[in-house]
Amino acid sequence: ALSVWVSWRYTFLLAAICSVFTVYILHKWVPFMPAMEDTGFRSQFRMFKHLGAWLILLATFCGSVGVFSVSSYIRPILTINSGFSEEMLTPLMVVAGMAMVAGNLLSGRFSDKFTPGRAAAFSGGLIFVGTILIHFYSYYAVIMVMAMIMCYSGQFALSCPQQLLIIRYSYGAALMGGASIQIAFNFGNALGAYLGGLPEHHNVPDPYSYSALIGAAFAILSAICMVWYVDRYEKARKYNNLKKIYDIRIYICDMIKNLII
Repeated sequence: ALSVWVSWRYTFLLAAICSVFTVYILHKWVPFMPAMEDTGFRSQFRMFKHLGAWLILLATFCGSVGVFSVSSYIRPILTINSGFSEEMLTPLMVVAGMAMVAGNLLSGRFSDKFTPGRAAAFSGGLIFVGTILIHFYSYYAVIMVMAMIMCYSGQFALSCPQQLLIIRYSYGAALMGGASIQIAFNFGNALGAYLGGLPEHHNVPDPYSYSALIGAAFAILSAICMVWYVDRYEKARKYNNLKKIYDIRIYICDMIKNLII
């Protein structure tokens, strides 16, 4: 928007200001952490012997494919399918950005209240619902906006607990865990953009709706991986708030009230 309304230089200026602010916040808020223990080069590959690490990485990859098969083509979906004007794209992207922030915050609260695995499984399911709605109802503007919010919030809600889990279950290979989950995310990003463009490349009628259907297939795989992870690694964990687990509506109301306050 700054590039269109003022000058492209102000876009880079804003990015520089945000970078300086980020450094300041990291300095103020992130506590001092000692250097990691040197466990040797070979030990960094130890995590790949465990199913839990592979489930987390596969869920990250599939979730990324699911979102980017849609988000890579969000402009034609909004303008061609939903009928939004070009002028409306900027405020819609602002809404999408707010959904990302909200998804990240709510995911952290869900992870603390329940478990990171359950939060990630729910996020994958949210992306699945959003992509299915886009496939069937992208020509309805209101439903399309709701589905877009689901996908973008689910994307950042998914990444938060998965990054925590890969460090926790990297078995002393935190460096490899942190690097591998970024590889899974970026690879899913690239593959999602490629797969999402196949319907248009092959002249499929209503191609962008089928881009969302491709995303839905990968999103449900991401959710399944995390459900498998929860069943195998988190099922035996005890909770102090079992009543709220069975009545999710009460928890959501309490969470929204705490955020407002």
